[in-house]
Amino acid sequence: PPTAASPVFFFLSLTQGTASIGPCALVVDPATLFFTAYRLQINSLASLALPIPPSTNLFGARFFTQCMFVNPPSNLNGIALSAGVPITIGDF
Repeated sequence: PPTAASPVFFFLSLTQGTASIGPCALVVDPATLFFTAYRLQINSLASLALPIPPSTNLFGARFFTQCMFVNPPSNLNGIALSAGVPITIGDF
C-alpha cells in the first residue's frame, strides 16, 4: 500500500489491458485511458471520489481502474501497481 504522504496516480480505461510491467499486471489499457488523477495521500489508504452523472445511458457501462504509487522497496524502481478492478455502473 502507499506510504504516508505518498503520491498516488489513478488510471481509468475503457478496455482491459493485458501488459505486464515486471511482476505486475497492467489492468488498464493505455490506449483507452479516459481519466487520470494524482493525489498526495496522508495515510496508507488511497481513495478518489468519481462523480457519475445520473443518466440511464450510463447504466451497464464498464471500465477498468488501477493505481500506481511510490513504494521504495518495490523491484520496479520504487513504483508499484495496485490490483486492477473492473467497475460496472448500475444498481446491483
